[in-house]
Amino acid sequence: MRKALKYRLYPTKKQEQVLFWTLARCRELYNAALSEWKDAYQQYERTQLRVNAETGQVIAATMVAKQRVRSVSYYKQKRDLPEIKDLREEYQDIQSQVLQDVLLRLKRAFDGFFRRLANGEGPGFPRFLGGNRYHSFTYPQAGGVPLQNRLHQDQAASPDRRRPQNLYHQVRNRSVVRRVLL
Repeated sequence: MRKALKYRLYPTKKQEQVLFWTLARCRELYNAALSEWKDAYQQYERTQLRVNAETGQVIAATMVAKQRVRSVSYYKQKRDLPEIKDLREEYQDIQSQVLQDVLLRLKRAFDGFFRRLANGEGPGFPRFLGGNRYHSFTYPQAGGVPLQNRLHQDQAASPDRRRPQNLYHQVRNRSVVRRVLL
């Protein structure tokens, strides 16, 4: 049985800054990876995009050229992450699995796009995400860690959760979600 437990975190100001900083870096990586996918396909004219003139949104995309294309894939982008972490110091403070999950999120968006395209539905090309559209990041392998009074071990340790402390669950992953109250 799968269960999802939701905890409200009460981080300190410093922890909150670290969480927002991590969220901003994840959004930045998502948009850069999306740009790489989009540029690769448009550069080689592998896809033909039909765009709504009024809204600027992609309506349809079709494969048109039969030439060899420099492929962009989740695995190639994932393989480039160590090089990115070497070039950009700010990514060294973020766990690799968090960054890999960002790329997996983009892969799923493209999988859905191509599935809808094949089914003849409105394709919904993956969007560049602004700060108001990117709300979470995930630690895919939390392991069987007891839910102690800490969020994760690399950053923002010990936020106050205000829940019973004696819970032990087989944790599969942890997602940190920013909720905006209106």
